[in-house]
Amino acid sequence: MLLKRFPNLTLVEVGDRVAELSAKIRAEYGLKVPDAIFVATGILNQADFFVTNDKQLKIVNKPKVLILEDILIGSGQS
Repeated sequence: MLLKRFPNLTLVEVGDRVAELSAKIRAEYGLKVPDAIFVATGILNQADFFVTNDKQLKIVNKPKVLILEDILIGSGQS
């Protein structure tokens, strides 16, 4: 599997704790279900950052949301 080739990437199971927290996040921020699951998974696994291209996720304050486009512009690669 391609994702296993990334040494700093950890695949985690989505269980009841993620489901419960994602429901709370969805209610608080009005996120779509998949986005709430991503954020909840990051929180429960103590992620420092959440990297995405979805600018709407900037409303979430934990984990810190980094917009990929902004990162690339800052590095001069866009």
